[in-house]
Amino acid sequence: MAKTFEVIYQAAGAATGLMVQVDVFKPDKSQDLTQSGVATEIGTTGRYYKSFDADAPGWVAEISDTNGGKAVQKFGKPEFDGHGVADAVADVQTGIAALATTLAAIETKVNSLVAPPMIG
Repeated sequence: MAKTFEVIYQAAGAATGLMVQVDVFKPDKSQDLTQSGVATEIGTTGRYYKSFDADAPGWVAEISDTNGGKAVQKFGKPEFDGHGVADAVADVQTGIAALATTLAAIETKVNSLVAPPMIG
């Protein structure tokens, strides 16, 4: 399921009227040409924005402006998307299974240490 992210870029010195290019890269490091493009300035603030859709963790936006400014930002953090939740649930299930195995081994050892009741 895709999620829309918005890149907001502050040019050095809040420079206004720049061309700010946002190049969007997929998790496999290939550029998404359909989502890459020029950011829009917010009024005359020197802040620029561009949105894109990401459907998995690991998307990257590389930003550059005509004054030589540059920035890189990673998007689609696993903890905020469906892929990350599924991975986290699988990790918890694996941990619970390992804990159950460990507890069973401890119980076996404890039972072997308990002396049988004395008769007589």
